[in-house]
Amino acid sequence: MPIVDLRTHETTVYSWDVLFQFGYGQPEYVDHLGLFGDEQAQRGVTSKTNLPITHVQPCLLETHSRNDFIGTANLSEDERLDVAVFVEGVRNEKEGLRDLAKLVGEENARRRLFRLYPCYSPGTDDFAFRRFSCVGFVIMAYDAIRIPLLSSSVPDIFYSDLLLIECDDLDHIRDAETRDYLGISDTEPMAFIFPGYVLHAMNRPADVIRNDPYSPHRGDEHYPSKANTTA
Repeated sequence: MPIVDLRTHETTVYSWDVLFQFGYGQPEYVDHLGLFGDEQAQRGVTSKTNLPITHVQPCLLETHSRNDFIGTANLSEDERLDVAVFVEGVRNEKEGLRDLAKLVGEENARRRLFRLYPCYSPGTDDFAFRRFSCVGFVIMAYDAIRIPLLSSSVPDIFYSDLLLIECDDLDHIRDAETRDYLGISDTEPMAFIFPGYVLHAMNRPADVIRNDPYSPHRGDEHYPSKANTTA
């Protein structure tokens, strides 16, 4: 089913449904997303409801927050169990952060787990942990149950675009050292994936979400989309 706007409607949320939040600094910019992290469905949910959310910021967190939208692909019980296995694997990697922190310090360890571009990168010989952005974590969770939310066709975004859009993280993006570990290029185009792309992917019937990966457009980082007004 299409997304539910929790600011105007109430709904029921099920385990591993996708939760979306607007940013504080820019109207209509979808800034963050995560997964509903409770095994039990919760009814009567609105934007005033604090929900358990499993998300990456910058490493795996399990917190509570209010949310603006919910998206669902009507997961089966088996699919929910498989997502839980994926999340548990990421949780176990997080435990390795303690050993890494002893070597490089806690802040350096935490930030090394975060990746904006690409939104997901596998472990390597140099760095054993998988690295995600918030959107990469959700995409890979659904990939684990063979639901590819997005197609490989993603608009090119430049560093100058991020300076206009990612206003909540400007201090990080403007710092050259930080850009390096986030994977952001200040000269080359990037097939950058925004949380809003996933929101628009899920703003469709469940059978379409499952069978037709969404091809985002520039402007889909916002809701409503500014695709028709963004060059």
